Amino acid sequence: MYYLCFFVTAVASFAQHLPKYADQLGFDAVFAGKAMGIFMMGTLVGALTFGLLSDRIGAQITTILALVCGGAAILTLILGGRYPVLFNAAALVFGFACASVGTLGPLLTTAIFGQKDYSRIYSSIAMGMAFAGMVSMSGYGFIYDAFHSYVPVLWAICAMLLICMVCVLTAFTDKKRRAA
Repeated sequence: MYYLCFFVTAVASFAQHLPKYADQLGFDAVFAGKAMGIFMMGTLVGALTFGLLSDRIGAQITTILALVCGGAAILTLILGGRYPVLFNAAALVFGFACASVGTLGPLLTTAIFGQKDYSRIYSSIAMGMAFAGMVSMSGYGFIYDAFHSYVPVLWAICAMLLICMVCVLTAFTDKKRRAA
């Protein structure tokens, strides 16, 4: 659970670099600003949707959906980001997926660990999430400086999303094993 929240926060932290990635692809500042607005619309819709979905289909499936959306957005940025429509679509879906950081962390904590010791468990998870944000935002910048491209960062984000998928599946499998 700790690794899941750490990596999801690291993935979402790439949003701060979206304007620079747009610049790298040749888009102007106006386009980058509009793309960030589209990203924020995705975040708004995602926050509302993930709360509703987790009530209806559970935190595990909702988290997997968020991870798949994040992966689709990142792959679209890698493979089709040079096209304005695809870049904006990826920004929207990435914003949707990034909303899972604030919504699903508490829900997953309750779903996996229950209410007992929730505040103690989630507070340590939240500290790791803050650390992930600090490290990843700087790390992405360092990687960009080293390679003069965000493509290695985006592939690393794809890897982190896969790690998150394994983490969520493992957490719920372990929960079932403990209950049996």
